[in-house]
Amino acid sequence: MPLFDYRCSRCETVTEVFLRHPNAPAPCAACGSTETIRLISAFTVKVARQAKYTEEFRERTLPFLKSQPGAGGYFAGGGESEEAKAYHLTEKIGAKVDAALEQKVFKNL
Repeated sequence: MPLFDYRCSRCETVTEVFLRHPNAPAPCAACGSTETIRLISAFTVKVARQAKYTEEFRERTLPFLKSQPGAGGYFAGGGESEEAKAYHLTEKIGAKVDAALEQKVFKNL
């Protein structure tokens, strides 16, 4: 059964519900009202290319990345999860490391 998000018209609570039929009424988890509106759910997409770093590496480095000057605002901003932001940040770092190695090390061999 698919998972749907509903917002209550009375208390504004968002409730996730497993429903066989998305048009069936979904009661609010907070107040019990059936005056709910189905929302467009967020979804994730898996990148087709292989990441430079593993998920385990990104999870281990997340506290370090968040502690860096200027990163607090980046991670505090909305839109994406911390994991997605860590992915994008580590990929940018990896690209810069690759460019530096190419320019400074491998070019002079």
